Amino acid sequence: MIVFYRRSERVWILKNVGEGTAINVAIRNYIDNDNVRDEVILYPVTPDEEIRLDYLKGPAVKLVANYVNIFGQDPHHSICSQDLNEIRGGKLKDNVVPFAQGHESLVDNWPVTRLSVL
Repeated sequence: MIVFYRRSERVWILKNVGEGTAINVAIRNYIDNDNVRDEVILYPVTPDEEIRLDYLKGPAVKLVANYVNIFGQDPHHSICSQDLNEIRGGKLKDNVVPFAQGHESLVDNWPVTRLSVL
């Protein structure tokens, strides 16, 4: 289970609060409730791992994480809107409008910082 939150420095952080590793993690940043600004794909996210989404600046209208378990099964998506998180089963339907896509390995365009697990 993935959630989003911000600390005092106002940078969005993704955290895996579940018991298993999330793979095929795709983070969508919406400019309104229906239109996606961009999507970044992350490497697998282990339990309790936190990732600073440094490329996201300021408030977000809506953030969505699509992901599956380590076996590539049991799709889920987490939605954060107005600082509230909701976790649902199934994959969020694809948006047909073109938007920017990237991968966390492209740090110049999609900087993320993986924080150590305590």
